[in-house]
Amino acid sequence: MNDPMITDLNIAQLKSIKNLSITSVIAEFDLYSPAKNNSIKDMLAAYRKKSLLDLAYYNFIDLKKSWTKSKMVDTLTEHFTETLTGRLLALDREQSDLLKQFVESDPAIRNEQSRVHQLFFIRVFPAAVKLGLLFPHQKDNKLVIEIPKELPEALNDFNNSENDELNYFIRDLDLALKAGIHLYGILSYSKIVDLYRILHPEMDLSNASLSKIFYYTSTLAIAHSYFQPTVMTIASDRFDSEFHAEMFMEALNHDHKEDYKPSKDELLFYAKHTFDRRSAEYKQLSKILRKITDDYDIAISIIETHLLLGSRMSILMEELSEDDTVVFNSEKEVGKFVQSYIDLQKKIRLWRNAGNTFQDLNKATPYSVLNPHSEQTMLDETPLPSNVIPFSARANNPNKTIQATSKNNDSSNHGCLSC
Repeated sequence: MNDPMITDLNIAQLKSIKNLSITSVIAEFDLYSPAKNNSIKDMLAAYRKKSLLDLAYYNFIDLKKSWTKSKMVDTLTEHFTETLTGRLLALDREQSDLLKQFVESDPAIRNEQSRVHQLFFIRVFPAAVKLGLLFPHQKDNKLVIEIPKELPEALNDFNNSENDELNYFIRDLDLALKAGIHLYGILSYSKIVDLYRILHPEMDLSNASLSKIFYYTSTLAIAHSYFQPTVMTIASDRFDSEFHAEMFMEALNHDHKEDYKPSKDELLFYAKHTFDRRSAEYKQLSKILRKITDDYDIAISIIETHLLLGSRMSILMEELSEDDTVVFNSEKEVGKFVQSYIDLQKKIRLWRNAGNTFQDLNKATPYSVLNPHSEQTMLDETPLPSNVIPFSARANNPNKTIQATSKNNDSSNHGCLSC
C-alpha cells in the first residue's frame, strides 16, 4: 500500500485556513478505520453507512438505506470507477493542477505556509472528498489523506483526453449550469436540461441522456462548491448556506413567475460572467463605491448579491456597515449611493424575478424579500435621499448604521432571506 499523505496541519489549524467547509467535510467523511488496501473499493468500505449515503446524495447515485453496507460499497465503487475521468474533467484547470501536485507529493504543497497548500485545502480538498477522489482520516489529531491507487493513473489519462467526447459534453453542461446559476440563483435539474438544449437542440430526451446530465450536473456542482438544498436543485455559492438557499427558494415558490429564457449568445455570456457589469448604471455605482470604501472587492460582491436577491435597502446597508465596509461622509453621498443602487436594480436580471428584468415584466413586480406576499416593491421602498436616517440622528451613536427606511416597515415579518 502506498504511503498516504499526512499533512503538517492539525485539525484545529485547518479551521484558520477557511470556514467550516473543510472541517465539516472531515467530520462527515472521516474514515471509520484505515482502509485495508488503497483501492477505491477498500476506502469506501472503511466509511460508515451514513458517509456512503451522503456520498450518494451529493453524486446523484441511487442508494437505499435498507441496503447492506456491502451492496452500497459495490454500487458506489462501480459508479466512481466508471466515471473517474469525468469527475476529474469537472474540476477546473487550477483544481486539476493542485490535485496533481498533491498526488505527486510536490514539496510546495506540503509546506503549510505556501500559497498552493492553502489553495489546495480551499479549492480542492472539500470537492475531492465529496467526489470520491480523496479519503480523509483523522489520526492522533493529524489529518491523513488517503489516495486511491486508481487516481494517479486516471490523472495521466486525463491529461491525454482533452479532446474526447466526454470532455466536450462536460464543458457544455458546465456552461449551461453556470449560466443558470448566474441567471436564477437556484435552478432545478430539469431547468439545466432546458439550458443545455439551447446549446444542443438536437439532444434526445432518452432516460440514458437525462441520467448522464443529472449525474454530471451533481459532479460539477460539487466542483464549483454550489449548494444542493434539495435532491433536484442546485443553488449559487453566493448564498450563505443551504438553509439560506432553501428560504429563498420557498419565497420564490410564492411568486410563480415564468423563467426568463436566454438566447444561445445570452447563455454563453452569463456562463462566463457572474454578474452583468456592462451598463452605465453599474459603472456609476462602481464609481461611487470606490469613494466610500477601502475594501472595494468585498463591498461590490456584497452589493451584487443583494441586487440579485432583490434585498431591501435597509438589509444591504446593515451588512455594509459591518466592520465599516462602507463609510459615508454626508447625506448627499448616501443619497447618491441609494439612487444608483435602485437605478441598477431596474436594469438587471434578478433572481427574485426568475431571471427577468423589470422591463421584461412590463411593470415593477410585487415582491418583498422579507414577505413574499407584500404589495410593496424594492423600487418603491427608498428611491430618494430623504428616506435615509439623518446624520443628526447618529450624534449620540456614531456606530449606528445609516439605513434606508421603509415606508411600510412591518416589524412582524420574519424569515429574512438576506440577513
